[in-house]
Amino acid sequence: MPLSTNTQLWKILLVIFIALSAIFSLCFYFKNIFITLVIGITIALITEKFIEGYAHGTAKYRGAKWRKRFYGYATSFFWFGAIIFLVWNSISNLSDTFDKYSTTKQTISISESLLKLNPYLPSIGGTKLISKDTALAAQHYLNTQFNTLLSDISFIAFNSLFVVPIVLYMYFRKKDKLSEALMSSVPHRFAEATRRAVRDIGKQLGDFFSAKIIQSVIVGAIACLGFFIAGVQGWLVFGVIVGILNIIPYVGPLVSILPPVFSSIILGDPLAAYYSIIVVLVAAIIDNVYIVPFMIPSKVSVDPLLSIILVLIGGELFGLTGILFAIPIYLIYKVVLKESYEELAKLYGK
Repeated sequence: MPLSTNTQLWKILLVIFIALSAIFSLCFYFKNIFITLVIGITIALITEKFIEGYAHGTAKYRGAKWRKRFYGYATSFFWFGAIIFLVWNSISNLSDTFDKYSTTKQTISISESLLKLNPYLPSIGGTKLISKDTALAAQHYLNTQFNTLLSDISFIAFNSLFVVPIVLYMYFRKKDKLSEALMSSVPHRFAEATRRAVRDIGKQLGDFFSAKIIQSVIVGAIACLGFFIAGVQGWLVFGVIVGILNIIPYVGPLVSILPPVFSSIILGDPLAAYYSIIVVLVAAIIDNVYIVPFMIPSKVSVDPLLSIILVLIGGELFGLTGILFAIPIYLIYKVVLKESYEELAKLYGK
């Protein structure tokens, strides 16, 4: 369809674009609150998917509703408790190992740990790949980033205790009323377009996040298995970290290498650190060669080159938060501007 030449149409589209940009700028300015809300909404969507899947799977079995609900809650609590137990047990074992090591040997700094990697890395022209100055600069940078990340995670975790239950209640109890209130505030002429836009945004974002969750679970499972075979202390914790950080495109796998490598070096096992790098690289190769090309495009229709450009722009503007939300925000822009253009074209003529 040829584009409209009506200047009024493009002025209105520009106003819509600026309004969306202002909203997302506020979200990134209050990024910790924004991420907390996203976590709550994601948990609500995942919970709804599990409920629908469980209801569909048990529909063929006869029995009272309360019994099916009891089995559903019991199964959920069992798996949730099992995962928490395994992760906590892995953290405890890792902590005990560090305590035993610290009582018998001198504490090793991050810079010293990096220098210990040199024997396992190739040299360039007889020069070691990691110099003392480079190691000290990396230590300073990692300490700064770690403190900032720890502060953000603590804030998000504390807020989640209050915000996530409210989001779950509003989603499962007030969703229809909120939807009706939104539609009643829209002019009747644009009501159908608004419904389509909300439906399309919900579907595309749901498909995107479900695809990312499936991708992260597979990569995390591969990493857990690899760390376990390599004999890495805290293999389950580090595998979960690899899976979670894999949600962040391109940057996540690189960052996820650091915890198991530094942990193994500090514990005096540089060979395990070397194997940790291999495990994360293998998981990343499987992710990029099989999972991303064959699983993600079936759920999310975003050109690979465009996704790389979006992630780079998001990272340049808003850091890790921009990298994580670059593609979802693009999907919202695409749906809103497309629906707005089609309705304005009808209003002003082609």
